Amino acid sequence: MNNVGWLISLFLISFGSNVFASEVVLITEDPIHHLLKDSNDIVYIQTKQEIYEFSGEAPLILQYTSEYTIDFSIAISKGNFLVTHENGFTYIENNQQVYLDSLPELITSVKLHGATVLLGTAGKGLFSFDLNTRIVKSIPAVNAGFVNDILVGEQLIWIAHDNGISLLNKASLTLFQKSNLSALISKLFQASDNVIGVGEFGKLYKIQNDGHYRGQTREMVHPNMHFSSNNDDVYGISPEAYYKLSSDLSFKLVAKGMYHHILTHKNVLFLVHGNKLSRKDITQEIHSEGLSNFSLYAENDSILWSGQEGRIVCLKNGIPVKTVMLQSKQRDVFVSSLLVDDKNIIAGTLGDGVYVFDKGGRQLQHILQKESFNKNNIIQLKERDSLMWVAYLNGLLTLNPDDLSIERDFKELLGNNYLFNCLPISRNTFFIGTSGKGILNYNNGKLSSLLDNHSIYTLAQRGDRVFAGTEKNGVFCIRLKTNTAQQISTSNKVLNIVPLESGIVLATDYENLYMDDALNYTYALPGLGLNGMNINSVTENSASIYLGYENGILKIEKSKLSQLGNMHFNLDKPLLFEEKVKDKQSEFKFNENTFTFNFQLYNYYNPENNHYKYRLLGVDSTWYVTGQKSIQYFKLPSGKYQFQVSAGTHAGFEPNLIKAYSFVINKPFWKAIWFLVLSSALLLLLVFYGFRRREKRLLEKERLRSARTRAEIIQLKSQLDPHFLFNSLNSLAEIIEEDTAAASKSLLELSDLYRSILKLKEVDIISLKADVELANQYFRIHQLRFEDLIHLDINVPHPESKSIVSMSCQILIENAIKHNIINRKNKLFVSIYMEDDYLVVKNNKSGSNTAGNSEGIGLKNLEQRFKLLTKKNIRIVNSKETFIVKLPLIDG
Repeated sequence: MNNVGWLISLFLISFGSNVFASEVVLITEDPIHHLLKDSNDIVYIQTKQEIYEFSGEAPLILQYTSEYTIDFSIAISKGNFLVTHENGFTYIENNQQVYLDSLPELITSVKLHGATVLLGTAGKGLFSFDLNTRIVKSIPAVNAGFVNDILVGEQLIWIAHDNGISLLNKASLTLFQKSNLSALISKLFQASDNVIGVGEFGKLYKIQNDGHYRGQTREMVHPNMHFSSNNDDVYGISPEAYYKLSSDLSFKLVAKGMYHHILTHKNVLFLVHGNKLSRKDITQEIHSEGLSNFSLYAENDSILWSGQEGRIVCLKNGIPVKTVMLQSKQRDVFVSSLLVDDKNIIAGTLGDGVYVFDKGGRQLQHILQKESFNKNNIIQLKERDSLMWVAYLNGLLTLNPDDLSIERDFKELLGNNYLFNCLPISRNTFFIGTSGKGILNYNNGKLSSLLDNHSIYTLAQRGDRVFAGTEKNGVFCIRLKTNTAQQISTSNKVLNIVPLESGIVLATDYENLYMDDALNYTYALPGLGLNGMNINSVTENSASIYLGYENGILKIEKSKLSQLGNMHFNLDKPLLFEEKVKDKQSEFKFNENTFTFNFQLYNYYNPENNHYKYRLLGVDSTWYVTGQKSIQYFKLPSGKYQFQVSAGTHAGFEPNLIKAYSFVINKPFWKAIWFLVLSSALLLLLVFYGFRRREKRLLEKERLRSARTRAEIIQLKSQLDPHFLFNSLNSLAEIIEEDTAAASKSLLELSDLYRSILKLKEVDIISLKADVELANQYFRIHQLRFEDLIHLDINVPHPESKSIVSMSCQILIENAIKHNIINRKNKLFVSIYMEDDYLVVKNNKSGSNTAGNSEGIGLKNLEQRFKLLTKKNIRIVNSKETFIVKLPLIDG
């Protein structure tokens, strides 16, 4: 393949598209008589006696069945309708007949005005029916005559009757004025800036919004045409085809076909033939068929320029009016990019540089044609900051717009890489989309890159965001402030991007898409048989977007794109088991716990792309995706819940618009607070009563135990008195035999000691200091007898801080003297000291004194008293040479 052929194959990237010219979306059992829209733009289908809700897809939902043949019907809101049958009418509320009445004449027309239904008759003028009060009144302004049609406009209400056209105030329904049109008008339609009147014998009349008629008229294609208006557009059908009515009352044939009813719904046109409902796309149309377009430039809202092979064609309102031929010496020169201003036409070409023509088609300049292969292959021309930016095959340069002289060439940026697109931001800042090196961002001499290893086919800017279309990885949004990229679409080979005020249009290799700003809704725009797209064949004016193909130009109306996101999303009252819950009911019994939630996105443009996300807060906070329109929950436990559901037109949408239903399932009475409080109170009373009884039993038991313990202690103390007395008298007897004076002194000491013991008779626990002093006093009595044969060493620091069982030390000293042989060879050494939490009484052993009278009462008595009073045991260490007793101390 030669260089030119390779370049053309690189530059021209085509895709196939599906035809959306006549799509039958529904076939009903009975013939369709009428199509209705309610206040939420939900569509309903009326047959001979039934009204069905239509969501955009099958199946239909039956809303009402009449016992009469329905003549006229209006949809007020979901489940609320008014139907007429001859001179009678029926009001249906929540799918139930709630009011039936009749007028004195045949009803000929019906229209909704706020909470009032206007009913025209065949001879008795106009009546009103108040939906709230159910009162029927005659309208004095039109109280006679045959009412042909009623039009509720933005400012006024139009009444077409056999006496002309009357304009009423919307608030008071009083006469505002009469139109000066004298012809008999059978139908009225609202156009963009006027009202269209359909007269007898197939004439159309253009009437100003104030009712003034200036004589503009036109014959209809067929005298029995039917019309439907959609904002600025009016469409009409004849028995053979359907048409679009222009502002000058001329008809443009859209497509042929046999239809008997028509309804415009935002961006969709519904046509009825018998029992078949067809859907037509009115968002886009083929603007100029048959032209091969490599580049486009919209000069204004009516003039469009198309760059083709070897020529430039000027189209006015879609019709070619001028052709400018390239005087090139080369063959197969394609106009790859266009710029048009008030004076000149500037055309970039593949292989032959840049041409400049005046508006008359005269060539003024031809530049860059003698440059290298790379530089004379022009990819794109753009204007920004009083500069002309020229993107060529592997570089970028800027030209002075006055003389097209080169100001700067950025050829060093790409090297051997190729360029697909350039986006100037300012004089010193621009983005370049490359064929495999991602995006290069040039900012005041500094170069950075984004999306490395991607091929970037297109770049477009809106505010602080840049959108980049890639070859294989969809679309990325780049924030200029942070220079970071986020993927917003996965559609492959995005060749052209058009940012709008709300949303963006993506032209891909197999479809065109519209995405709203929140990215909740993505709409595939149906193809119309065009193919072969160029990466620069896109332009726009204030009203439309134009996409160029090898076999025509696709025109997309911007105002209709914004309507794509304006869809109604409804969450019905849930079903409790199989019955719909009552209005405002949100509280249920514990066994009312199985719910079905029904929801619907009314997408009449592309309903097969509906997706839903739902969750039940109180069970799970995770969003789940479903294509179904019904979710059921079985046997929910008691608690607070909120069912949430959101809708979008692709599976990855963010749930921003959320419909919710909050409800509570009450606990059973045995789990209710009052029951729990009452039962808890009773239980507490029982527990309290049980505790009181147990406490009384324990107190009585403790009292008996204490009494028994006290008796035991008293008994033990009573044992100590004779024991002490017996031992003391034995010692005193021995002293008397040896030394009368010492015996006398000993008797006095014994008297003092016994007096001290009597004071402690009722005391069980005494301070360690008092007990040591008592032991010391007792020791002095025996020292009178043994003199230096016995020794006592007391080392007890701070004895006032501890307590002990009374007479402990005295008993152990007594025990040591009694059980040891004491003489010059066998002296007795007794030590009293503290060790951890014990008082230690230690004495040496000098052989057993079996001569002493002993019943072993003292030590046993001491052990038992410690057990009773301190719940602790004394420790006895009996070795060959020493006898040690450790007594537990008590704090305080």
